[in-house]
Amino acid sequence: MKIRIIGTRGECDRLLVCLGQVVAVREVSDFYPNRPPSALGRVYLEVDLATSATAGVAQPEVAGLNTAAGCAGGGDRGAGCVR
Repeated sequence: MKIRIIGTRGECDRLLVCLGQVVAVREVSDFYPNRPPSALGRVYLEVDLATSATAGVAQPEVAGLNTAAGCAGGGDRGAGCVR
């Protein structure tokens, strides 16, 4: 599966940590900044959903990305991972 994440560099970094707890991340691109004056940018990833790395891991709630591993809604633009 291919995923594009759009957000600030910090938001993208936090979400990557969360995603790594619920799916097997195969590839992560560099952060590509959007055109100024935007503070946002993009990160592209490839993940595997059905792997032994994710077997038995609780899936996140759609609304808040909540898992027992520490991902929760919040931050300045929505879902993020609380360390």
